[in-house]
Amino acid sequence: VCQPLDVGVMAPFKRHLRELWLYEEMIDSDDEDPDSVTAKQKRLAMIKRAIAAWDLVMPEIVRGSFEKVLACGPMAGE
Repeated sequence: VCQPLDVGVMAPFKRHLRELWLYEEMIDSDDEDPDSVTAKQKRLAMIKRAIAAWDLVMPEIVRGSFEKVLACGPMAGE
C-alpha cells in the first residue's frame, strides 16, 4: 500500500514541528515555572507551532509525494 502523505509529507511536517518545539524550549527561561502555564496556553502554543510547521512544508514536497505514488500505482502501466 502506498502512503504518500505518511512518508512524503507527514515526516517533514513532524520534523519541522519537533525542531520548532526544541527551539522554543531553548529560548524559554529556566526560571519559568512550568505549572504556571495553563492548558489553554499550551493548546494555543501547539496550534501556532503546527501552523508554522505546516508552512515550512513546501508545495513541491506534497506534489512530489503524490507523483511518486501515481508513477508506481495500478494505473501507471496504462
